[in-house]
Amino acid sequence: MSKPETSPIAKIAVVPSGAAIGADLIVEDILSPDEALWIEIEAAVIEHQVVRVRGLDLAPGDVVAIAKRLGDPTVRGVETEEGKARRLRRDNKLTDDRFPEIGAVSNIVEDGHAKGAYANHQLHWHSDMVTAERPASYTVLYAVEAPHGEGQTVFTSAVLAAEDLPASRLDELTRLTLKNSKAANAAGLVEGFDEITDVTTSPGRVHPLISRHPRTGRPALFLGRRMHAYIPGLPVAESERLIDELWDQATQDRFQWVQDWLPGDLVFFDNRSVLHRREPFSPEKRRLLQQIVLKGRDPVIPYAVEVA
Repeated sequence: MSKPETSPIAKIAVVPSGAAIGADLIVEDILSPDEALWIEIEAAVIEHQVVRVRGLDLAPGDVVAIAKRLGDPTVRGVETEEGKARRLRRDNKLTDDRFPEIGAVSNIVEDGHAKGAYANHQLHWHSDMVTAERPASYTVLYAVEAPHGEGQTVFTSAVLAAEDLPASRLDELTRLTLKNSKAANAAGLVEGFDEITDVTTSPGRVHPLISRHPRTGRPALFLGRRMHAYIPGLPVAESERLIDELWDQATQDRFQWVQDWLPGDLVFFDNRSVLHRREPFSPEKRRLLQQIVLKGRDPVIPYAVEVA
């Protein structure tokens, strides 16, 4: 792990992970409302794409208050089109009715009722809220219970993957869009949807294939989720080939950082820059992460390669 990055007036110390992305933050008081502190924290999230604070003991209200320092949380069950229509959470169950911003990612079952979503299974590469008109800005995850050495969350930089491409190839890709399917989530087919047999007509949202970060201006491969994805205007076989090629580019080990959870870990990540997935874990191990997804501030901005 690298040495902390500080300045004489810094409110936090940033310790880069040593990988391509990721950093630990050393923060004296994570619950402080000090605006200067949160400017530094957000800057660290943007620069390192995913950051972690360890050893915390937070109540659900604390997690909500922290998330609100970075943006406006989604309210579970009413923010998605499916949620509005069905009046229920599509992905996660509530952990506490007093805090509808919090979703539970958990395998815990008590009195016959699941306390969260996704059990102990593997979750595939994705970014959050990709079928929204304004996809998520940041996601906040807090580990209430977590088995160390299992169920790791793996992050990969869609920014570094895009910047690694030759300029001419990146320019070609900026002319394309990609549709992410509303019938798919990180676990597979969303409950209530029939199996998709034609990706050209599946329900979904179209965004630029290469996005521009609204704060940094850097490009990213805006891939979202692999299942049922389609590049409009291309024959299906060509679309499948190109999407597979770009996923191979984005998920190279050299662009990744692995979060091996401990109880009390608080992780912030920038959905405009990274994709993430989860490793499976033993079903007898208890795991509960509280998740808050922050609403996107901007529509996806198409990237344009500058001509010299």
